[in-house]
Amino acid sequence: MKRLTIVLLICVLLLAAMPLSPIETAQSDAPYIQYYSPSHDAFIIEGADGTDSRLFGGEWIPEGTTRFAGAGWSPSGEWFAFMAMRYERYQFRGLRAIAIDPSGTNHLSVLDDLDHATDFMEWFPGEDKLLVSTVAWVPDTPNDYERYVYVIDAATNTITLLLSLLTDDSYLYPWTIQWSEKHQAFFAHLTDVAASEDKLFIIDSTSISKVTTSGYFDEVSPSGWVRLLEGDATYAYNIFDKRHIQLDSSAGILRFHEPFALIRSGQSIDLLNLDTEEFFAIPTEYTTRDYGEVFSPDGQKVFLWNDDYDVFLLDTASLSINPVGVSGGQYANFERHNLHWDNEGRLFIQSTTRREVSTTILYGEEMRTVRFSSISSEGYATLSRDGNWLGTVDEGAITYNLSSDTVYYHNPHSRSYWSNYGSHVVWHPTENWLISVQDNLIAGGGDGSRWINVANVDGSVNREITFCRAYDNVCADWLPSQVNVEQLPQGQPESVLPEPISPEMVFLRGEFTDAIAWSNSGDYLQVDNFFIDTMNEQLTEQVSQNVVFPEYRENCSLPKEHKNFIVRDTNNVLSVEIFDTTTETTLLEFDADVCISGDFTTDNHYLAVNHDWGGPLQIWDLTTREMVYELPRGVSVFAISPDGTKLAAGVSWEVWIWDIEDLVGGE
Repeated sequence: MKRLTIVLLICVLLLAAMPLSPIETAQSDAPYIQYYSPSHDAFIIEGADGTDSRLFGGEWIPEGTTRFAGAGWSPSGEWFAFMAMRYERYQFRGLRAIAIDPSGTNHLSVLDDLDHATDFMEWFPGEDKLLVSTVAWVPDTPNDYERYVYVIDAATNTITLLLSLLTDDSYLYPWTIQWSEKHQAFFAHLTDVAASEDKLFIIDSTSISKVTTSGYFDEVSPSGWVRLLEGDATYAYNIFDKRHIQLDSSAGILRFHEPFALIRSGQSIDLLNLDTEEFFAIPTEYTTRDYGEVFSPDGQKVFLWNDDYDVFLLDTASLSINPVGVSGGQYANFERHNLHWDNEGRLFIQSTTRREVSTTILYGEEMRTVRFSSISSEGYATLSRDGNWLGTVDEGAITYNLSSDTVYYHNPHSRSYWSNYGSHVVWHPTENWLISVQDNLIAGGGDGSRWINVANVDGSVNREITFCRAYDNVCADWLPSQVNVEQLPQGQPESVLPEPISPEMVFLRGEFTDAIAWSNSGDYLQVDNFFIDTMNEQLTEQVSQNVVFPEYRENCSLPKEHKNFIVRDTNNVLSVEIFDTTTETTLLEFDADVCISGDFTTDNHYLAVNHDWGGPLQIWDLTTREMVYELPRGVSVFAISPDGTKLAAGVSWEVWIWDIEDLVGGE
């Protein structure tokens, strides 16, 4: 018996010393995140600290996708819905609407039947039913589009067409969709071209109804209140019970928060009680400014401030106006996003000066002002759910502990050039982890990619995870609690792109580069307006006279002649022939859906080519006429260095550089 005990003890010790399986080792207490990974061209779901990583949904992403948006996880957690889009000629083209289950093996096949570009999708609150909108351009009428609205029932995999409308609205922007208290959707600002009028529609999961064929609709409140114009009359109008409350003819509704509406007429602002139809005229010394969401979440307070930037709160129950003790001088450069309420009823007032950022937090009777003296962020600050941590974004996320007055400066993103337009943090609903969204400065202006980091509040974990052209819950978000992690695919994702010989360099103009070329010396790259020193990895906005871009045919670049080779169009304009003038033979011929782009090495040995703008890049050996390498990710533009040794390519929002011999040699 004693000997058996010793043997068992030895076995236990040996088992304890053995390494755990990857999944067992990887598990931690960190909350789960989901994000799109451009390098894997798939979604990744993993612990926020990088453990227990799962690859998800990549097989459903269409080739050439450059942007994602969509509805995300359904209320039950049984479906993940997203739109795959492509940037083409300064516009986004919808490629496909997709909904897959947590395993990534099943999808809603009914979405495959949509004939036109999807530009909007959203789950009905509390139901696994998708509201989907598609749009198609009407030929020979450049400003007219045919819009279709569908409801997809995920439980039955069925589709119902609710609306077909000729409109001049080519895109259905998210803010035109508002949900009512009854979980109905309002479509506002849809113009019926045939009837020459704006329309508002009420949609539920089985039907759609038109409210009226006259008037103009802007904001619609959850219980159905709108501002309605009929002739010379202006009303607050309820689309459900048909109530009319007449307003001044010049009145506009600033905000709804039942039972109140804030009405502006000229320089005066009135608080309207929609139940009693009584008006309270707010004294003009408090009403000269209107920025941000003025109502508190419970509707009991209204934020007001005057020309001197003094801050006041209107109590909607007592109709009293009280100063909150905030001196207005420091807020002289207020902007719209510098004021916001959070879901816990806390008001944030943020001011940026040349020397500091000052954030004042008001909640209950308590006021707290926090000043950061070393940053100049315009991204607004928010508090963690427990109210103990303040988070904001500058060159990286910054967290501040209100109890200990401790500031943690998380590492700035290594490839970011800051504009801070819309930079913000997304707190985890229950834990002290945050996702930070950080914008880049764009040459020539416009929207650029948003770099996304995840960190915990004390900075002990801080990870760069991904980037998206615009932040969307599909790009990166906390995994909802209703999703069963055990249903997700198992296994660690592996890298699918070869490592570049120099770090990635952000070049941004819009979403993709329009052009990329090497200097004659091979030391510099010019990418649109950016002039990149590839040796020192510096990025400036200069124009080099020593860089020559290839000849362009539409969106594509083709060197028309290279020593003994001629690249020429065949009878089919979308087919390209590589012709050897010394032997007068055709070496290669390519067909394409859109266009062909190509570049040669100087020794005529290799040809880099992609058959479709944004498609996979191939390298062909012209001596054997065989493809020797295919980059497993679409590129937008590319160029071979003058000495024929390096390949630079635009991979999504970045410039990557490889040694050609490493690629064709399989390294």
